[in-house]
Amino acid sequence: MSDWIELVALDQLTEGQGKSIKGPDGHCYALFLHGGQVKALDDECCHQGGPLGEGDLDGEGVVSCPWHGWQFSVDTGECLDNPGECVRAYPTRVENGRVHVQV
Repeated sequence: MSDWIELVALDQLTEGQGKSIKGPDGHCYALFLHGGQVKALDDECCHQGGPLGEGDLDGEGVVSCPWHGWQFSVDTGECLDNPGECVRAYPTRVENGRVHVQV
């Protein structure tokens, strides 16, 4: 069974930008508001650990790692530069103005 954890208020996210959040479980998540929907990934790039929540998000839902530019889909976590590499993507929900991820 999977649990939902609360991370942040929705109004702390900005459309088209990422945010790195440390959850109550001690894990770091990269949150993105894209097309009005909250997307969540592991915050650590699988290349060399760059913080994805600080990366640039394009209009197509692709975030670029700020350290070396590896690109990931915020929908799936799939690495567009290196097929087969990925970061974990998490289901999200918003309840009472608060963002939750399923872990």
